[in-house]
Amino acid sequence: MKPETDALLQMGLSAHRTGRRGQAETLYREALKQEPRNASANNLLGALLMEMDKNVEALSFLRKAAMNAPAYEAAQTNYGSLLYVLSKKGEARLALAEAKTWAKKQPQNKVARHWAAALGAGGDVQAAMPESLVRNTFDGFAKEFDAKLAKLDYRVPELIAGALKDVVKPPLDILDAGCGTGLMALHLKPWARSLAGVDLSPAMIERARSRKLYDALDAGELVAYLKAHGDSFDLIAAADVFCYLGDLGPVLAASQKSLRKDGLLAFTVEAADAGHFTLGQSGRYAHGEGYVRDALAAAGFSVISLARDVARHEDGQPVPCFVVVAGEGR
Repeated sequence: MKPETDALLQMGLSAHRTGRRGQAETLYREALKQEPRNASANNLLGALLMEMDKNVEALSFLRKAAMNAPAYEAAQTNYGSLLYVLSKKGEARLALAEAKTWAKKQPQNKVARHWAAALGAGGDVQAAMPESLVRNTFDGFAKEFDAKLAKLDYRVPELIAGALKDVVKPPLDILDAGCGTGLMALHLKPWARSLAGVDLSPAMIERARSRKLYDALDAGELVAYLKAHGDSFDLIAAADVFCYLGDLGPVLAASQKSLRKDGLLAFTVEAADAGHFTLGQSGRYAHGEGYVRDALAAAGFSVISLARDVARHEDGQPVPCFVVVAGEGR
């Protein structure tokens, strides 16, 4: 990158972060005059235009960033997010065509394949959302996460706490799996002898740390964390986490090993009316009740309770979920 391009981008980022969008846009465009194919400049301008709801205009910049830099995780995440937004805002055919081309040109790109499958552009449904996509998505809106969920009438922590209140026997060593900013911890802390949290997103971990509720916090992949903490917890709670996984087998098996005898696993999944698991337009997975019960049994769990409820509302519509409490079966 040319020094003058880098200088323009740094000034643009400073303006962007302090809410001076017009100035940021001008600086990003000046950087692109210097280096039209610069992936950072294209990504930053595209992301800014998305924030300004100029989604079709953003497309050419984010496409260029993602296509020219397959290893640039932020660009891959932003391009996929834009395609989802376009599909929801009257540009479904455009989003579909873009996703199909993306996956065709980058067949080894897990993010491209994920969005192609989610938007109906073909390809196999992967077993989980790519880790880079999860991490970058949540790093990107960690600061606004709690406020955004409040607007969606988000209820998952309360639902899990309600399902657990009559079966927990505190004090417990508890893991908040996929802890995010720590919303679930507000309900878990009164039951905890110790409370640990793990999340893929370092930015979310820092928000959780600011609550001062946890005894330990780690940024990392959940299954690997569980495998490294065998026989460590009396309760594992996963609030709105398994919707980023299609195949629940690995995480349930690892949870079983991480729980002590008679331990509890409490979680939610987005509810599919039937079948195995499905990948939705949002890029999240939904699971059928029969699949959840079978997967738990295969991992050595017994179902204590499984109830259908509403996790939150999106676009004015309820998002149904299953609220599950299962017992470690040794």
